[in-house]
Amino acid sequence: MLKPTCLIAALLFAGPVLAQSAEDEAAIKAVSDHLMAVTLSGDMTPTVDMMAPGIIAAGAEMTSLDPEKFKDMMRLQVAQMKDVAEFREAEMSVDAMTWHETGDGTPYALIPTHSVIAMKSESGGRQVFEQNSQTLALQDGGAWYLVRVSDPAQQQMLTDAYPSFAGVSFPAATTEVIEE
Repeated sequence: MLKPTCLIAALLFAGPVLAQSAEDEAAIKAVSDHLMAVTLSGDMTPTVDMMAPGIIAAGAEMTSLDPEKFKDMMRLQVAQMKDVAEFREAEMSVDAMTWHETGDGTPYALIPTHSVIAMKSESGGRQVFEQNSQTLALQDGGAWYLVRVSDPAQQQMLTDAYPSFAGVSFPAATTEVIEE
C-alpha cells in the first residue's frame, strides 16, 4: 500500500531560470494558499483532488486501480491520517520561490516550505516535529500543481509520473523533534 506522503503531496542542479509570468506566480500562490488552508483545517481529504494528474495516473498504474478508485483509496488513507497527525503550522514562502528547468527545458518552481506536525507516538503521547523542505510547483495541462519532493519515495513517484524530472536532484527535508 502506498503511503499518502509519497503522493501528496528541493533544489535542482541546473541553474535557476527567469521567473515565469506574473499570471503563473499568482496561480501558484492561489494553489499554495488553498493547500495551506486545507492543511490547517484538519481535514486533508480535499488534497487528493489537488494532486497533479500525472501523479494520479502513476499511482493508479502502480496499484492497478483506475484513477477514480485510486483517488478513493487515497481519500481513505488521508482521512485515517487525521487520527495520527495534526498540522500545527504550515507555510509556503511563495515570495521566495525559485525558478528552474529540467534537462528538457520544462520549467518548475521550488517553494520553501515550513511545517510543524504533531504525531501520535506508539506510547499514546504526541511528538512534535518541525520540517523545512521545498515543494515543487509544476504545470500540467495548463494548471499549476504542488508536489512534495522531500524524500526518495516522493521523488520516485514524481519521475514515474513526469519523466522529465529524472536526474533532477532535490535536497532532503530537515526534520527535527521539537517536543516529546
